[in-house]
Amino acid sequence: MKKINESLIEILHRLNESGLFWFTVFICIIVLFVLLWLITRRPRLWYWKVGTQTDALTSIERKMQQLEEGLKNNTVPVIAPELIEQEKDAAAEIKEEEEDVAASCKGKSGKIYTEQELEELIRD
Repeated sequence: MKKINESLIEILHRLNESGLFWFTVFICIIVLFVLLWLITRRPRLWYWKVGTQTDALTSIERKMQQLEEGLKNNTVPVIAPELIEQEKDAAAEIKEEEEDVAASCKGKSGKIYTEQELEELIRD
């Protein structure tokens, strides 16, 4: 151990004589900070990840409680309002298509023909 200490002291003396001592100390300090930053990186990231997960779970819990209260009071629709509007639009489109099909199957006399009857009329 004494040999190692003596060799370190000798290296430091040589560096001091050559003018590189303070530069070497500065580089060693930077390397030390970088190593500490890398070593503590995983715990720091874990801490922020846990915080984000906690916030998300709290938000989900709050929304679930609001939903439960709304369902108990019958103030929350089971289907989202956007979906209700989409269903109304889709039902209206289907009704229009059915009316168009019915109108196209109607003859001049007002009789509604089936597809098979129309195909037979077209073939004849």
